[in-house]
Amino acid sequence: MMKRILSWCWVALSVGLLTGCGGGGGGGDAAAPLVPPAGAPPEPTQDRPVAVDDVLVITIVGETTPTTEYPVSAAGYIQFPYLDLVKVEGLTPTQIKELIEKRLKDEGYFVDPQVLVTAKYQEQYVHVLGAVARPGAIPFRGEGKMDILDVISFAGGTTRLAKDKVEHTHNGVRKVYSIEELKRRRPEDRVLVEPGDIIEVKESFF
Repeated sequence: MMKRILSWCWVALSVGLLTGCGGGGGGGDAAAPLVPPAGAPPEPTQDRPVAVDDVLVITIVGETTPTTEYPVSAAGYIQFPYLDLVKVEGLTPTQIKELIEKRLKDEGYFVDPQVLVTAKYQEQYVHVLGAVARPGAIPFRGEGKMDILDVISFAGGTTRLAKDKVEHTHNGVRKVYSIEELKRRRPEDRVLVEPGDIIEVKESFF
């Protein structure tokens, strides 16, 4: 019995020591660690805006023409029967469906067209560097509503060596933010990211 009590005491003491050692910092300006949210980044919705190189799958209901795939060109257009070029970049599949139906009707090709549109999205990424648990490429999801803190969290959160500084590079322009200040911002003042952006959490070496 006494051995069992001593064994439990040793386990409790070990856990306490490990917990106490885990909170160390890497300098006076270290930020409170960011912990990852439960689960993976949200899956992309099937009704988010399309971009260049995405592919649209479009069917005109009742037509004998088979369902066809239409790649979005570098200029943001698809070449669609009857209508020739249709500007689709930045529109959701629902908006594209409504646009094509309206044009087919207004231009006299159909009386009451019914169109089905789905999208095959190209995967896009935000890159995370520096003092995070899992640096690398993070899938860009959530309908373009991901902010800097979201990206850091999906990279596993900050390490204990992280400083209270994060650098955000967008289209070659770099800006530095305080992580603690970003945490205090109102939702409408979040710093959103876009595909191709680079997030670097600065690391303290002393």
